[in-house]
Amino acid sequence: MDHSTGHPPTADGLDAFRRDVRERLAGPAVRAALDAWRAAPGPDADERPLYRELGRQGLLAPDWPVEYGGRGLGRAEAAALYEELVRAGIPDTLHVNTVQIVGLFLLMAGTPEQKAAHLPAIAAGERFASVLYTEPETGSDLAALRTTAVRDTTSEPADGWRLDGTKVFSLKSDRTHLGLCAARTGPTDGRYHGISLFLVDLAAEGVHRSVIPGLADEQFHRVELRGVRVGADALVGTEHQGWPLLTQALAVERTGLDYALKAERWYRAVLAQGLDRPEEIARYGAAVDAAALFAARLTAGVLAPADGGGHTAEVDEPLSAAAKYHTSELAQEIAGWAAAHGLSTPGTDPGLEAGYREAPGLTLSAGTSEVMLQVVAGAGALDPGDDLLQQQLRQAVRKLLDRAVTERPRPGVRDAPAEDGPDCPSWPALTELGAPLFEVPAESGGLDLGLAAATVVAEELGRAALRGPYLDTAAALDLLDPDAVGPAAEAACAGTPLPAPTLPPSGPATARQRIRQAAHLLGLAAGATGEAVGLSHRREQFGRPLAQWQGVALPLARQLVRIEAGRLLVRRAAALADSGAPEALLTRSAAEALATAAETALEAVRTAVHTAGVRGLTDATPLHLHYRLTRTEAVRLATPATLWHTAGSARLAELAGQ
Repeated sequence: MDHSTGHPPTADGLDAFRRDVRERLAGPAVRAALDAWRAAPGPDADERPLYRELGRQGLLAPDWPVEYGGRGLGRAEAAALYEELVRAGIPDTLHVNTVQIVGLFLLMAGTPEQKAAHLPAIAAGERFASVLYTEPETGSDLAALRTTAVRDTTSEPADGWRLDGTKVFSLKSDRTHLGLCAARTGPTDGRYHGISLFLVDLAAEGVHRSVIPGLADEQFHRVELRGVRVGADALVGTEHQGWPLLTQALAVERTGLDYALKAERWYRAVLAQGLDRPEEIARYGAAVDAAALFAARLTAGVLAPADGGGHTAEVDEPLSAAAKYHTSELAQEIAGWAAAHGLSTPGTDPGLEAGYREAPGLTLSAGTSEVMLQVVAGAGALDPGDDLLQQQLRQAVRKLLDRAVTERPRPGVRDAPAEDGPDCPSWPALTELGAPLFEVPAESGGLDLGLAAATVVAEELGRAALRGPYLDTAAALDLLDPDAVGPAAEAACAGTPLPAPTLPPSGPATARQRIRQAAHLLGLAAGATGEAVGLSHRREQFGRPLAQWQGVALPLARQLVRIEAGRLLVRRAAALADSGAPEALLTRSAAEALATAAETALEAVRTAVHTAGVRGLTDATPLHLHYRLTRTEAVRLATPATLWHTAGSARLAELAGQ
């Protein structure tokens, strides 16, 4: 969003911004500062001189208002800048803590005086900040913090506080000026009440900083606050009301962007070593792409301009928790993948060895993986991120399919579902909606809604544990001449489906059908998982609902995250198809989307049946339908192993052509 116009940047505008950032990063001043940082002795060299140069170049906070040292741009530009910084090898911890966390707090809740006092210096790379949340006995449970801030009536002016407590495991606290400190200012009878946030001068009397030696290059620090006095101007936000700000900012931290970029960097470093394992390369490459898409979805809407040039957080907490879980777990897994192949050895990229030591902390910072899954489990579902048209289409398709299934009894658990002929329940429902015309171009008499609309239909079919002739009809229409596709689609809408075609080994039609099939499989996964989640709330064991047992709730939450990652890959592939992307890219993206969806569906449905217990094996639930249909649909067009090999070979060919 450009704050001066109120409009989001165009694709061309964002590309121009990226080019400008790359040119500045490649300039002699930044390169010299980066080289000096790399050449400095020790594993944790001081990056502040480099950041001062970035500040001079306007490369720290482009989304901040001009009066606070920014460029008046928006979050899209800020995310693009951060991506380019990481890809250029700029160390990112100071940026994350200072700009993305403390700077965000001030933009959200700081007074005009606080913003004027701190933000311009931060944007210029002259002042840096740490986050002082964690305490020796709190861990992820920030509401259990013990640091206190007591009104100080003995000093002049008598409107400040005295802070006492110990904060641990903060990064860069030996070289930062400010600490954003969470402290208890009110009664302790309510865990989430009476918490306030303060800006603490880390050079003030009573502040004692020491190193906690750790595995990674960046060392943790212990910050002891012994009667540290802060003035009234140090309070960020409203007294006693710090918890809502904390949860808001934690959600912003959980966009997954930094973890996704680490995963990408380490993945590319592995490929640079010449690894020739197509299936692994494709599998991790698709996961890295999904991580980037997860982060992009969160960062695109995380901030919106508010009156006065400030910012307000607009964060979907369960989705941000899912993004943080997926991206951090992936980055850690890729670091281990590199080590397992012996790539973290002398003579190879030193970043891989450092990344392996850093990786265990990724699933702890900003909330452990278990906490993230608990947030997802509490929601019970993740927002699929439909646009308005997709929302309306999904509602209409689901309503018609639910009615069709209700009006026609489901087959018994031992009966094969009659889902291949024109008399199956899904076909009249979809022809009533005109679904065969969705992808047909307008000039041929169709609705021209694109493959994105078809993926919604396919997903809802899977959710209802149906298949029917729709997917085969859509594939057959793809192979017809433009003059014939309109009449054939009209005939299909009148009740005559097209038979399943013989698809060529590759090509746009094959890719499009793979994308629809992937959406169908994710629908099967989502339908089964939703049924299991609902059952876990209704059924009680040992005196409480199954959903309250982490052994039940967390595996289901893990499947919800996997389904969303797969959905992002399907949508990306559909967008490539609708935009006329090069055939090689479309073919690879479709193969990766289908392989991901097939493996996700098999695991999700198995987990759902296990959650349901013996009920999942009977007609007490529809899970037997999801289970049986998934087994055939997962290999209908190709096995996942075949798809991964195809996609990996394509990725290797792309690398060879670069």
